[in-house]
Amino acid sequence: MQQLFSVYTKMTTTSTQVMLQYRLTNLFWLLGMVFEPLIYLVMWRTVASQQGGSVAGYSIASLTGYYIAWTLVRQWNIALTPFGFEQRVRQGQLTPLLLRPLHPFHYDLADFIALRIVGTLYWIPIGVGLVWFLHPQLSGDPLVIGLFCVSLVLSFLMRFVLVYALGMAVFWTTRVSALFNLYFAVETILSGRLVPQALLPAWTQTIANFLPFRWSFGFPIEIIIGKLSLSQILTGIGIQCAWGLGAAVVFGWLWRAGIKRYSAVGA
Repeated sequence: MQQLFSVYTKMTTTSTQVMLQYRLTNLFWLLGMVFEPLIYLVMWRTVASQQGGSVAGYSIASLTGYYIAWTLVRQWNIALTPFGFEQRVRQGQLTPLLLRPLHPFHYDLADFIALRIVGTLYWIPIGVGLVWFLHPQLSGDPLVIGLFCVSLVLSFLMRFVLVYALGMAVFWTTRVSALFNLYFAVETILSGRLVPQALLPAWTQTIANFLPFRWSFGFPIEIIIGKLSLSQILTGIGIQCAWGLGAAVVFGWLWRAGIKRYSAVGA
């Protein structure tokens, strides 16, 4: 474990240094991600204003806090998409990765940790500016902020492993776009990305509580805007850990079974 931690430290440091060379690219990438929630925010602020200042228990200030936190959680939420696995198998790019001393998962995770570090550095001035200008409802309790940070890291790890496991489908068929698109469509609706879960029908909220999507996206946001009690936060963190560990077990099994079937398709 100590050796693996040392390897992660070195790989993450190297990847971070490389990414910091592309400052303008990183900035435009982050700005592109900020525009989406700002559109949602303008729409729901208008709806809340027309309904007397709140909608489904969300005031204008809490909606503002939700979508500002959205910008941070979303950039932490990014994982290596299964479409990347499809390309690796179809073009034979996975073969040289298998010759490296570590599992490809470790190299990918180190790269995405570096991306989180760089993305957060770029997000800080943008986030501070949005908070200063829009006056959102955000928790100032140090304990809540600390638990939010824990949940944010767990949401990244949980979703990264889940999506990585989903990508293992390419070992059985190299045309899996329909499956991936269905997965991401359901995730978009049930995760809280489009709207806070409280704005969805009750039956949809019930389903979402039993699926991983909310716990990797909407849950951390609900923490930082003060929508959850301490017991709810701790329960949610436990659920995040359970989903992450479960996904890791499934991923390990699919990898061992799938790699036996692997053969490069393209050049």
